[in-house]
Amino acid sequence: MATFSSEPDLFPLLAVGSADGGGRSSRQPDRRVISGPGRTAQGEKFDPKFAALVEAMNSHRLVLTDNIDGHEPEMVVVLEVLKSLDSFRNAAQRVPGLEFLAALDEDAEDLPEGFTLSSGATRVSPTLFVIAQNQAALQELMRLWKRYQRGEAFAWGYGAWKEVFDTLKDVRQWSPEDRIREGGLTEAWSPSIEHGDLVRGEVELWYRRTASSRAAAQQEVVEQLEAAGCRVLDIAEIEEIAYHAILVEMPAATATATIRGTVSFVRNDWVAFVRPQSAGGTDDVISGILPDNTSASAPAPTQATPMVAVLDGVPLLGHQRLAGRFELHDPQDMNGYIKVNARDHGTAVASAVIWGDLEDAPEPLNSRILLRPIFTDTIGTTTTMDPNRLTVNAVKEILDELLIGADDTEPAGPDVKVVVMAVGHTAQPFGHRISPWAKLLDYYSVSHQVLFIVSAGNHDSRLDFGHREAGETEPTRDELTAAAREKLLAQAHHRRILAPADSVNALTVGSSHTDAEVAQFPATAVDLVKSAALPSPTSALGGGYRGGLKPELLAPGGRTLYRQSLREDELVFTAIKDGQYLPGIRAASVGSAGQIDAERRFRGTSFAAALVGHEAARTLELLVGDGTPLVPGTHQGIATKALLVNTADWGEGEEQVATALNLTRRDERRRKAARVLGYGALRPARIGVGAANRATLVASGTMFVEGSRIIEVPIPRSLNAAEVLRRAIITLAWFTPTNPADRRYRVSRLWFDFDNADALGFRSEQAYNNMADKGTIQHEVWEASRPVIVQNDTNLLIRVNSMKGTNLPFERTPFAVAVTFEAEEGIPVYREIFDILTARARVQGARTRVR
Repeated sequence: MATFSSEPDLFPLLAVGSADGGGRSSRQPDRRVISGPGRTAQGEKFDPKFAALVEAMNSHRLVLTDNIDGHEPEMVVVLEVLKSLDSFRNAAQRVPGLEFLAALDEDAEDLPEGFTLSSGATRVSPTLFVIAQNQAALQELMRLWKRYQRGEAFAWGYGAWKEVFDTLKDVRQWSPEDRIREGGLTEAWSPSIEHGDLVRGEVELWYRRTASSRAAAQQEVVEQLEAAGCRVLDIAEIEEIAYHAILVEMPAATATATIRGTVSFVRNDWVAFVRPQSAGGTDDVISGILPDNTSASAPAPTQATPMVAVLDGVPLLGHQRLAGRFELHDPQDMNGYIKVNARDHGTAVASAVIWGDLEDAPEPLNSRILLRPIFTDTIGTTTTMDPNRLTVNAVKEILDELLIGADDTEPAGPDVKVVVMAVGHTAQPFGHRISPWAKLLDYYSVSHQVLFIVSAGNHDSRLDFGHREAGETEPTRDELTAAAREKLLAQAHHRRILAPADSVNALTVGSSHTDAEVAQFPATAVDLVKSAALPSPTSALGGGYRGGLKPELLAPGGRTLYRQSLREDELVFTAIKDGQYLPGIRAASVGSAGQIDAERRFRGTSFAAALVGHEAARTLELLVGDGTPLVPGTHQGIATKALLVNTADWGEGEEQVATALNLTRRDERRRKAARVLGYGALRPARIGVGAANRATLVASGTMFVEGSRIIEVPIPRSLNAAEVLRRAIITLAWFTPTNPADRRYRVSRLWFDFDNADALGFRSEQAYNNMADKGTIQHEVWEASRPVIVQNDTNLLIRVNSMKGTNLPFERTPFAVAVTFEAEEGIPVYREIFDILTARARVQGARTRVR
């Protein structure tokens, strides 16, 4: 254990253990019961639809008999069910010849006529059960349907079929409309189609159970693509995330037929989705060169082995802010051909990870970072990955290089625990299907216990306040600010996160409307938001998979200033996208030829994510140290995640959200605040740092399914019978294995209970619990002020629980918990907690973060 310092300004992070808590806590089940219209009504409605399936199968069989003698006909069928039925997968797999492909959640909708919910609710989210079946399986499905209609009992293991038929809303083949409706094809392709240009898209296939069926499906679809005039550019088949896709380039006429659903491959049973090309790229805003550059002199890194990798553009290698502070892994020799004027983003992101915001009296990392260039092209202001590759394919190869090794080589980043990806899908916002790119990051998070820090993405922020009548009074700046906040917050769900920000294991970062710049800006530049506590008007928001909280963190991404339209009959403001005197995050940049000290200001979520990456690297330095680590190497990534989020706070944001949207009820305020603020803004000065009246502890361990672990945090005796405000900030983080074919997706589900919160007078003040339970972070702020009895053995009892999230088995899940306990000034919280833990021999390590 590191020696505890008695200096008053040093209050080290304390690493503590956890104890076996026995079985997990019980979870309150969803007691809503949905009732259907009954067997007779269901029979009248669906008999014709089942008959249509039989007819379609017979027609398909006849076509195959004429073309491929002896080939077994198959078809993809959708059972749309008004119930979350987790047992259906096993029941479906009992039918010979039937293959379960996916369970997909749909958006909430009004209950159809004849259905009721016991809770009295009028809306429900259907589930699409997608299955592949041959002739024999269809016959068995018909037999089960007839058994249901006759009211006969189902055999053991088949009971879920009765529940499906009871709550069946529709049964049909997977249609062209299903394949394209979430892709955003019309919006993404229309400009190219109008100009007659070639269009690129991704054709995703259902991931079949066997290699032979996948090969047959791929061959069939490729033949249809080529017959339609498409050129196949890349093919991916990734077992770990059940992903099978083809990247194609097609003529404008074929693209139009695709959108209309008339081209043959869109009608192919084995095609799951057609999407725009997900070429990863950046679209952040860059200001002019800054004249007042500061000296970059600072000690060289003392820790040579990179623990943080940055996947971004090629940087300006000789820039004085970067020299000697990184290792370059560039197997494609991008440094040899990427032009200098296309290196701004890579240079700036590397600078922000190494130094933080250069406007904010920064100190560089004590460790080197690993830079792996991934952008190969620049189109206008957007830097993109290889347009001839499926992004998921390219990212998988890069992650294999870093973490596993490729072509008989050692991994390039064997000690990497954090990967910063300030990049996103530039075409398609998140809908309610988790993206393949996000699934890939989720897989590598678990398989290598690596924390991915990803940017949420950026959106256009034009603000249109409508038509102005002649002679109408000009609104004041305060009135404009109130109107802008209301519009931006009310429409936050339209600024959806961009893949891979929907990864459930990654830490997704949005940008707050703030930076460290203090200069005055032109009078024509208007700050409509005027709040560092609110998200930037350009930052992607809108939530994650199944209503999960995304982005989880906000970090400074630069203020967005506006310019008013000069037309007198409209009140429209557009964001100012360039100009030397605009605010932003100051970072190293590409200057004129030969210049190695240029700096600019940047705005966007890339730089918010890069600043969080800087703090993650600082946290890793703290956890690893120069000797015995505070937590094991397998838990350092997840402990970093917990410690970063543990500092998050809504600040004035909750009140400002409530005021802008006129929210009065406490639950409404918290729910909406969580939707737009996540867990809150990162507070770097508190990461792993205590104070006289504050102590931060970290515990890590491994959860076994259906078990629990107990973490005890002693309460200072100075609080005995005292009417003093105190706060407990508790953050649990883990990486879950995933099941890509299951709507629940997360294989392991963890949560903590504050076992004695009521007895100690605490109540939850921040984070909406239902949202906290959707992802892989639970962060709650608890407060108390009423007097309670505190004895030598009085502790906060935090119970971490584990249960299965899907039907896939799992044995263990690493986790980390960060706890900050603080009280009013004058209460010796740190000293008393440290003394109690030391007396109990519970402190496993203590280390001070040195900046």
